[in-house]
Amino acid sequence: MKRDKELIREILLFTESQKPLFSLSFNNKYDSDCSYFPGYKNGDVSQHYKLLIDDEYLNGKYLENEGGIICSIIAIEIKMKGYNLLDSIRDTGIWSEVKNGLGIAGESWNLELIAKLGTKIIANKIGLLK
Repeated sequence: MKRDKELIREILLFTESQKPLFSLSFNNKYDSDCSYFPGYKNGDVSQHYKLLIDDEYLNGKYLENEGGIICSIIAIEIKMKGYNLLDSIRDTGIWSEVKNGLGIAGESWNLELIAKLGTKIIANKIGLLK
């Protein structure tokens, strides 16, 4: 699986819109279309949630079956690190500029770079950088 920056942003926005302690069930249908995130497969969504939980962007748990496939996610809340990332890319115009900036780097990106680039674009727009 390759990380998908669009899906990561969608997961953060979705999680923010939910009440605390919500859960997502994937019913062991790894390759099925995800009803929560149209255009994505259950396996991709569950793996991206796992990455965000493991790297402490989200506070939550994931439950795996005996085969190691994630069958459900319990997402409790976005952590400060997650909000810092989300707030730097929340605005669709900023997000578009971030993606254009990342395009120069090709496939080389990480979440810290995305947050820094978004923050730099915001700072430039409000006149902090000249």
